[in-house]
Amino acid sequence: FDHIPRGDESGDESRRSEVSREMVANVIEAAPSAEWRLLIAIWRFAGPRKTEPLRMKLSDIYFDKKFPIMRIPDCKHGGQRNVPIFKEIMPYLLDVMELADEGCIWLFPNLRKHGKSIDAPFKRIIRRAGHELWPRITNNLRATRANEVEREFGSLCESRWIGHNPKSFHKHYAQIQEEDLARACGTVANTLQNGCKTVANTLQHGGAPSGTEQPRTKKKSHLLLPATQCNPLQMASMPPLGLEPRTL
Repeated sequence: FDHIPRGDESGDESRRSEVSREMVANVIEAAPSAEWRLLIAIWRFAGPRKTEPLRMKLSDIYFDKKFPIMRIPDCKHGGQRNVPIFKEIMPYLLDVMELADEGCIWLFPNLRKHGKSIDAPFKRIIRRAGHELWPRITNNLRATRANEVEREFGSLCESRWIGHNPKSFHKHYAQIQEEDLARACGTVANTLQNGCKTVANTLQHGGAPSGTEQPRTKKKSHLLLPATQCNPLQMASMPPLGLEPRTL
């Protein structure tokens, strides 16, 4: 099949979208239950695939280790991924575990029934929070976190925690984020913004000088001095007709 043209394996750039922390915080606040709040937090800050958290059990949460971790089933490669319980997830996880019924084994007992259709009620929560739906709802949550982990902890941690092959990550998920632009521009962005405001104000007021500004005059330079000012510079000991004696 080498003669068959291949498509662009990098994917459609227009379908990639960064889901900011502020936006997710608003969506979590609009969530109707503790399970929903935890699920959204795990989607955004642990980066699993859509249905992987629904397979998690309470026994997959480990607090008895030096660093708390959770085991997320890997639907694509099999097995489980040991993922740190990030600080953004911890308060919502504690709420769910406190409300868990005795004898319950699942982390999301009420949301498991949605299965692969879990994104349908999730879209309603996003709209309730007042946000437009971003493309590929759960995929871009995963991609946003994958980029954050790769930048902060490196490609090894991204591969072990999020579950991407490094080659696949750079081909399908790597993207420029707002944090990258802010770090690259530094104070230049603020300076440019202030400069644009100054230009806008000047255009708005027609470029007229302020009342306290002194009127400008043309600068005169390289002008010849008047003859009357040059006379005092003439030496008194020098004869007016020069040094040679005058002859008749």
